[in-house]
Amino acid sequence: MSQKYKVLVVDDELGCRESLRLILGDRYQVTTLENGKAALEYIVAERPDMVLLDILMPHMDGIEVLRQIRELSLDTEVAIITAYASIENASDALRYGASDYLIKPFNKEDVEKIVEKGIGRLEERRRVKETLEHSQKSKEILEKKIKKIEKEKKELNKQITLTKDYLECLIESSIDAIITT
Repeated sequence: MSQKYKVLVVDDELGCRESLRLILGDRYQVTTLENGKAALEYIVAERPDMVLLDILMPHMDGIEVLRQIRELSLDTEVAIITAYASIENASDALRYGASDYLIKPFNKEDVEKIVEKGIGRLEERRRVKETLEHSQKSKEILEKKIKKIEKEKKELNKQITLTKDYLECLIESSIDAIITT
């Protein structure tokens, strides 16, 4: 990996934040924050690649933070962390675009797998976006070339018509000259 991806951990529990920082710190650039407001400010300013987001936090819960991330249309992977897994929480998280769900207590392998999958999806989206942008540029170049060729074709048709008219006129005058002599 040539660059260290940015991972933001948002949890009101210090122990959880530090555990995740220790698990991920060797492979990723990890920032930890304790609340949703600080997380949103950081996310807007720093554009992390991946966010691990606790659902139950005071003042602003993780679902609201996730909803606001998606409203900003940021290209950030988000996985939800919770000690209180429920169908409703999972449903809300998925509805607002969470890519995964991590249940406390978690183990190192699960954390690494979730972040690797998230970064993989992010890389794929970025490749697709780059390919689409390249295709769009290629399309624009081709459209310009087609317009140029059509313009040249129109000019050539004009010249062909003029040449044809000139030759017809020349033939008529040659026939007239032969007839009169």
